[in-house]
Amino acid sequence: MHTPYAISASFPGIVREQTEMYVNTDPPQESLLQAYWKNLRFPCEFETSTGQSITVLHGGSHNLNAGPDFTHAIVQVNGIIRQGDIEVHRYSSGWKRHGHSGDPRFHNVILHVVSRDNFTPPEAGNPDYPEYTVEMNPPAEELRFPARQERCRNHALQPDAISYIREKGMIRLRKRSARFAERINTEESPEHLWYRMTLRCLGYGANSREMEQALSDIPPDMMTEVTIHLPPEALFQVALGLTGYHRYYEVEVPAWDSVRSKFGFEGRPYYRWHPLRSRPRNHPVLRLFSFLSQHRNWYKLFATDFVTIEATEFIQQMMHRVTIPEIYTEYFGTRDASLGQSRAVELLMNSWIPLRMATGKVGTDAAVSDWIGDLPAIPIYGKIRRFIHRTRWQEFIPGGRRLHPILLQGFLALRDELCEPERCDACRAIAGEEER
Repeated sequence: MHTPYAISASFPGIVREQTEMYVNTDPPQESLLQAYWKNLRFPCEFETSTGQSITVLHGGSHNLNAGPDFTHAIVQVNGIIRQGDIEVHRYSSGWKRHGHSGDPRFHNVILHVVSRDNFTPPEAGNPDYPEYTVEMNPPAEELRFPARQERCRNHALQPDAISYIREKGMIRLRKRSARFAERINTEESPEHLWYRMTLRCLGYGANSREMEQALSDIPPDMMTEVTIHLPPEALFQVALGLTGYHRYYEVEVPAWDSVRSKFGFEGRPYYRWHPLRSRPRNHPVLRLFSFLSQHRNWYKLFATDFVTIEATEFIQQMMHRVTIPEIYTEYFGTRDASLGQSRAVELLMNSWIPLRMATGKVGTDAAVSDWIGDLPAIPIYGKIRRFIHRTRWQEFIPGGRRLHPILLQGFLALRDELCEPERCDACRAIAGEEER
């Protein structure tokens, strides 16, 4: 059986975490059952509560968000392959007690994994209940939970590990470029993928999905046709319409009405956005206005090779400021809109460079590393800064708040490896509490 808390011995300065064995005779904690299921070797055979034999071919992907515990699992019953989700509980009655009945997010759950089956659901075929329920009672010696101190606290990087972090950053870029290459080969053109990933970066985290959805039905060439002929005031009206904020501010937007009727565009409801009021320039309307105003210029940059432009020059072109029409400045508290240096750098690292690598327009990793070497350090916020501070790696952050983008990519890779919320329930860095 794979030990769920073993960590790669190649990590510098590693100290193996101490674990404690579960000894209680009651059903194990749900988090322990999930950890056990996650590390099972599939396929596994079980017997359902109705006496049927079921083979789990794939246990699914662990879902750390709202909804079923594991998604996209594959099971076989009576020779028939089924795909769906899996929910794990201590008792089968937890399904009803946790309010999963009637919740559409759980309608695709085909397997209910429990430690004690103490509940009989209504008649077979009821869509509010899983189709199959199985009991899972792992041996106590195989149920382990981490010690009180979080595992990431036991990993202190040595001063010479800076190259290790850089390499982690390059590996992360290569993985992203590999995903892009797969999409380009199967479903998307490089131009459309650039367009979509640019929008996600402009969404500034909380609004990335909404920003992508706002323009998901508008092809890049159609967007070029829209933006090439419209003056700034008209483009701002289009941004208001696409984000739905013309209804919030109760302003007339004849340019948006014309574009919507001509091309059949649909805007997003303004209440779906999460504007960061502490930073007005990050408002979705201003972000989208910047994109519309500079769409042609950014598209030209997309086709640019490394050898024809310096990194700093690239950043300056992406950061070009656009003036907000005077009649709208009172609503947003600023006179101009700009991408900002940090967002420009992140767009490069998350979209432009991986796409260059995916399409084979960059010769070697060394060429990428040399090119991004001149990029400026950018601020780090939120969870990643708390993670670095909590793991005692803050010595690598000059001034404690900025990182070179390739080092940021490396720390993000390390966080993905070490930070596992289901095993670090008490970690303040995960919960968002500031280090004391």
